[in-house]
Amino acid sequence: MNILVVTKAAWDDRLASGNTLSNFFEDWENVDFSCLYSRAAKPNNKVCKEYYAISPVSIIKNLLRSSRIGTRFKYVYDDTKLEIDDPEAKMIGAAKKNKSIFEFVCYLAYSTNLWINKSFKKFVEDCKPDIVFCFGQSDPLTYKAVKYMKRHTNAKIISYYVDNLYSDAVSSLDFIQKLKNHYLKEIAKMSDRCYAISQRMCDEYKKLYGKEFHLLHKGCDICKPKEKVNTPIRFVYAGNLFYHRDKILGALAQSIAKVNEGSVKARLDIYSGSPVGKDVLSMLNIERVSTLHKARPFEEIKQIMKDADVVLHVESFDEEQMKLVRLSFSTKITDCMQSGAMMLAIGPDSVASIDYVSHVPGCVVVNDLEKLDETVQSLVANRTLIIDNAAKTNKFAMEHVELSQLRNKIHMEFENLIK
Repeated sequence: MNILVVTKAAWDDRLASGNTLSNFFEDWENVDFSCLYSRAAKPNNKVCKEYYAISPVSIIKNLLRSSRIGTRFKYVYDDTKLEIDDPEAKMIGAAKKNKSIFEFVCYLAYSTNLWINKSFKKFVEDCKPDIVFCFGQSDPLTYKAVKYMKRHTNAKIISYYVDNLYSDAVSSLDFIQKLKNHYLKEIAKMSDRCYAISQRMCDEYKKLYGKEFHLLHKGCDICKPKEKVNTPIRFVYAGNLFYHRDKILGALAQSIAKVNEGSVKARLDIYSGSPVGKDVLSMLNIERVSTLHKARPFEEIKQIMKDADVVLHVESFDEEQMKLVRLSFSTKITDCMQSGAMMLAIGPDSVASIDYVSHVPGCVVVNDLEKLDETVQSLVANRTLIIDNAAKTNKFAMEHVELSQLRNKIHMEFENLIK
């Protein structure tokens, strides 16, 4: 079976999307993977070796030389690589400060179709995809590439919707959001099978897109539950800082700072590949309280979370951010459940991921930031509670999200689709 993965970001285990792909597809036998994506950053995973990158910057730079657009290459996993290799990161980060202009330029670049050149066509031809797997994203490369595959190959299209990117209330002047909505609907329409990350999303998207959606979220390679708590107690967050999650972590750092008055009783370590400004750095780097670390390879993150006492899932209470993530399950939940540590979730229960963990035995959920100080103080004062809660969550994870069962299930569903 040949599977071509289409994604926006590089397939890098240290990023949420790349980590999800590896979680699904690692250790599959008799399958060849290739990947098409829209960034210049290099990938880093054990699954896929064949790549084709088409960044918006490369299109703009080569408008008059379309044969130079796109880079095809092979890449071998390097578990010693600590830095995320993205030569365009600073340029794109600066451009995103004017988000509407940046998006307009990107959509315009891909709309030229100059990137559908001989090199791109040869890559697709050589891949001979039986299945094209993509995220249900609103970026132009995903939509246009899937459309090309649908027309020019016999591949079955499988889409996976993770973030709630569709907007109901769109201004008549908001051309880009209208286009995003169109892309999201068309990807679902072209798909032979649609997945979504939460049951709430499955139910709503079935009505919205007129297609059946199947529940799919990451599985766990589950560790033994904690038997001993560190001194100081270690709180660990590993994931992106988008959707104002950085502000929630900042609030948690302040709660830990209060507990640490007099002596260091707890620490917060944050691991993220998200680009941040000086304001976020100062908010999350507090002496004797919290540290923001660069991204690490996922195998290292797994060990870090295993060694932690309390692992974190957070979502913002900001209404605009809640709208964006309200249907999402969040890949960090399974990372937390597999660690063997206790899980602490902070966020509104109107968000699907927070609602989910509120039903996970042993998970402590904070739905009101006013109660965060009290919760942190309680955990620090009662270390046996951390051990007891970790054991309860571990038992639940073994019964519901074991990794090998998930991979076997997806593999079988893919094979049945191409029979």
